[in-house]
Formats: sequence, structure tokens, C-alpha cells
Amino acid sequence: MKLIDVSFCYSFGFLKLKGMISSTYLIVKKLLTKINN
Repeated sequence: MKLIDVSFCYSFGFLKLKGMISSTYLIVKKLLTKINN
């Protein structure tokens, strides 16, 4: 495996992880606002 491939896979995985975390955060926020209202 080349170094470029490794860094590309790493950055892609990081982006995927960030997307998952942000979507989970949005879902939790929606649930919390539903509970509060």
C-alpha cells in the first residue's frame, strides 16, 4: 500500500466518522427538544 492510499483512506474514514457523529448529534437534539416541549 502506498502512503497516499493510506492517508486517503484515513481522511475518508475520518469524514465518515464525523458525519456519523454529527447526524447522531442532530437526532439526539431533536429528541431532547421533543421531550422538553
